[in-house]
Amino acid sequence: MAEYPKTRITLPRGIRLLPLKKGQPSPFGCSWRVSGKRKAAYFKTIGDLETRLRELKSARAQGEIGRIPTADELMLWRTFIRGCDGVNPLVVLTECKAARSQAGRPTKSLNVEKAVTEYLAVQAKRQEKGTITADSLRQRNRKLISFKEAFASFNLEDITSEKIEDWIDSLEAVAAVSTFNDYRKRLAVFFDYFKSDCPSNPAKKVERRIDLSENEKVMPVEDIKRLLEYARAHQPEVLVRLAAEVFTGLRFTSSAKLEKQHVNFTRKNLKLPKHVMKTRRSHLFEPPEAFWAWAKIGAEHPEGWKMSASQWMHAKSRLFKEAEVDHPSNGLRHSFCSYHVAANESPSKTAYILAHTNEGLLWSTYKGMASKDEGEAFLNLRPDPI
Repeated sequence: MAEYPKTRITLPRGIRLLPLKKGQPSPFGCSWRVSGKRKAAYFKTIGDLETRLRELKSARAQGEIGRIPTADELMLWRTFIRGCDGVNPLVVLTECKAARSQAGRPTKSLNVEKAVTEYLAVQAKRQEKGTITADSLRQRNRKLISFKEAFASFNLEDITSEKIEDWIDSLEAVAAVSTFNDYRKRLAVFFDYFKSDCPSNPAKKVERRIDLSENEKVMPVEDIKRLLEYARAHQPEVLVRLAAEVFTGLRFTSSAKLEKQHVNFTRKNLKLPKHVMKTRRSHLFEPPEAFWAWAKIGAEHPEGWKMSASQWMHAKSRLFKEAEVDHPSNGLRHSFCSYHVAANESPSKTAYILAHTNEGLLWSTYKGMASKDEGEAFLNLRPDPI
């Protein structure tokens, strides 16, 4: 999918993009299911493809295309059927609701309108206490009030991942993948707050989207080598942090917090405490050998450990500029993922180093972004002999 032009393509559940047919009159394709049978079509332009995707999305909303149950939904249904022990499921459901009513427990989940009103009131109190910022409160208000207006008559248990995905896609304000993911994230936190009313969080079942254009920002191996050699020659004290971003995919926010005790040159591992990690969970892993080859040069310059986050940010930007290397957003992380996956022909080791829980997403995103030879060349980057 990385070969498709830079465009926002909405992929409703059950509808897939097909491999690009370069050099063909109709190179852009998609497939979908009708009555259990998969159908496919190719189109001359990306605009024609997007028109077809919108038609399929509308057809699915009107019930003309059946929805495929998710794995979680199928597992829940099978568990329920087994629990019925041969009794008609409708009888079990009726008796369960009657028992809950007698026990004074609600038989229906909370209404969306009431839930949003309650949640935002709690967030307003948090803002008054200073636990969240005023801007954060405004963002939550804007997104959740819009959600409330769309689903005011629904109960929380009636909201499905498909409803959420279709609703976000329908918003004019959602013009970027990052905006889609932010709406998804806000709703996931909202549903977590009401997990007693809605144990199965539908927002978390909406797949986080990857910007197709992001995948094109893989830095050539020779550019990475030039950047490292320039740092070695002109600012060697930054090499531990730089090598961590290059050879482990560490985010800037984490590399800026690296301290000497986190890097064990004897055991050849990085032990990162939870305050360093975006996941807020500690992480212990063994970087590739290439990391140690460059990091040991940086370790000879202890002043590098004293750099503030701001100093590291400016030093890194200056290195790219002076080394005359393009500096794409998240370029070092994307490049590491692409080359490491290619070299290992598997996402498992890469996912572990990144502390990434979704190997499938990693594989579908970075598979094919680099060749095995390029991946091996990347992992074999070493300082030039002096």
